[in-house]
Amino acid sequence: MPGKGSRIIEEKYKDSVRRLSAYWPQEFPTLTQLEEGKTSIRLASGAIHEFDRGEVERLLEQVPSYFKDFMKVPVLFRYEKIGGRARYRVLGDYWQRRLVELMLTGDYSYEGVEELSVDEFITLLSKYKSLIFVTILY
Repeated sequence: MPGKGSRIIEEKYKDSVRRLSAYWPQEFPTLTQLEEGKTSIRLASGAIHEFDRGEVERLLEQVPSYFKDFMKVPVLFRYEKIGGRARYRVLGDYWQRRLVELMLTGDYSYEGVEELSVDEFITLLSKYKSLIFVTILY
């Protein structure tokens, strides 16, 4: 039976997760919409998040035009640490997984990538920090 201390820690953790969710995106424009000039989105809190223009241009150059109607930003990840192994799981369908693979390697496979190692995630984040959102395993 968990003690009072562990319940307090769990409640603080849940409260932190709820507060962070206010900064979660509410809009997911396609890359075509980015190309047409949509460079900001609304967050759950009502605040506006602006994508970095250089990152948007770099991404648009990298993605084939025939994919741009299917791929959306921002890209969502969930950080997980299970059994001492940390990873970042791509949230979304195979179009999002393909987008992550394109962003990371410049190429894509049919399924894309489902998860990134910490090093891969840091590489991706260094190139596209305004186009990426991360949550934690809850």
